[in-house]
Order: sequence, then C-alpha cells, then structure tokens
Amino acid sequence: MQELAQRLRDQRRLKGKTQNELAELLNVHRATYGEYERGNNLPPIDKLVIIADALNVSIDYLVGTEEKK
Repeated sequence: MQELAQRLRDQRRLKGKTQNELAELLNVHRATYGEYERGNNLPPIDKLVIIADALNVSIDYLVGTEEKK
C-alpha cells in the first residue's frame, strides 16, 4: 500500500496537479484523496482508473506491478 501511496504522490507532483484537483476529479473530499497518498486508505478500483488516466500512467505502475509508467 505504501508503494501506491508514494507513486500517487510522486506522479501528482510530477504532473503539477494538486490534491484538490484530483479530489474534485474523483468527486471525493481532499482529505479522502490525502488518505490515499498517505497510505491510510486504498482508492476503489473505479477511482484508481480515473487517477491513472489523469496522471497518464498505468494502474499496474501505480500499484507497483510494473516499473514502466
């Protein structure tokens, strides 16, 4: 879960997006998205699909099963 959290944070920052922007895209509170990045909560698969698309990476990359973005 920590690998996902770290990759979410790193990719969001790399793409110049804020937690608030992604939270709005996901239709969740910013605090909820923050929990994903801290590794305290896992995003549901439907939200993970949206995140991967917004960050232009694969779900496999985000969850750590693939090293390529």
